[in-house]
Amino acid sequence: MRSEGRRRRIGWGIATGAWAILALACDSGPGAAGPADAGRSDPDGESASAAPAEGAAMPPAEERVAIAGGEFVAGCDPAQGEACLPDEMPSGLREVAAFAIDRTEVTVAAYRVCVEAGACTPPDVAESCNWGLDGRERHPVNCVDWEQAKAYCAFRDARLPTEWEWEKAARGSEGRRNPWGDAPADCRVAILDEGGGNACGAGDTTFEVGSRPAGATPEGVLDLIGNVWEWTATQRENGRSPVVRGGAYYSEPPEARASHLLRFNPVGRGPFVGFRCVS
Repeated sequence: MRSEGRRRRIGWGIATGAWAILALACDSGPGAAGPADAGRSDPDGESASAAPAEGAAMPPAEERVAIAGGEFVAGCDPAQGEACLPDEMPSGLREVAAFAIDRTEVTVAAYRVCVEAGACTPPDVAESCNWGLDGRERHPVNCVDWEQAKAYCAFRDARLPTEWEWEKAARGSEGRRNPWGDAPADCRVAILDEGGGNACGAGDTTFEVGSRPAGATPEGVLDLIGNVWEWTATQRENGRSPVVRGGAYYSEPPEARASHLLRFNPVGRGPFVGFRCVS
């Protein structure tokens, strides 16, 4: 049974599985990438973002990991015993160009540099938000909306990944089930709810990035499953609903897989959503 805290989060998700359908507060702008554009490595619809203030120091970039281009197996195949949701199907081949992805989710410390340079706006300060809390500099920055995530990536001469780039980084060319292989997720490899409560029993909280090195991809990309959902550049639902990938600290093992996705309100600033950048 889902916890009361888990049920409260239904309001953030949009139209997937048991998640409630929300009326979106705003439309995307012209040129937003819809499902037909989702496989493009250079996504449409990138909005203009603030440039770094003159003379401002650039943030210490999260180390990026090179991901080879080419075809890979994406999506969920119910024939493999998965409880696939409609947005995950059909399973099939996708192709992306080569790119490089942040090794970890963007941290509070890295995002702070962008705020201090005047190129980013502060995250929300609320329950379970990491901004403004002592000892959270190495936690993923959360409580940021889609535009804030895009602005930060632009500050670093980067962008959000498309959902297919994100899945390629997580699954590799062979289309493994998860970043670490085909074994299901548990608290040895990801920050999730294994049955003992959110965040591996720690409650409604994130962990420092890189806390589960056993969950890395062969290339060394960390935290792709659990901890916080990650904004992508891809929009579905007629370009109104950005896709988030990877699950969060409240996700349970059956849904904590690399093909799983949700569609979120772009103005939502949930404590269970963060991001990483690509170039």
